[in-house]
Amino acid sequence: MKASILIPAYNAAEFIGETLASCVQQGLDCIEEIIVINDHSEDDTRSVVQRFQAEHADFRIILEDNPTKGACSARNHALRLAQGDAIQWLDADDLLGEGKLEAQLELL
Repeated sequence: MKASILIPAYNAAEFIGETLASCVQQGLDCIEEIIVINDHSEDDTRSVVQRFQAEHADFRIILEDNPTKGACSARNHALRLAQGDAIQWLDADDLLGEGKLEAQLELL
């Protein structure tokens, strides 16, 4: 069982790199994909995520722009793209604790 990690991001350049790092430390065995929906950011959110994608090519990291605007719309867009067996919602400035996803997937 693997999870899709869904992250809406608006002007999150300052935090998104650390957030993504906490995701990949969960391990490939737990993650189907990480989906970041850029919600019309006016900072470098897109380029930070693109650099992270290039540095972690072994993970499936999807970056898309939100076709409309707003956090709810970004979350819905991410959910439509998700292919994992489970969903992990995560804000762009949040961190996943070590082993968190593995423990939850085991319970499922």
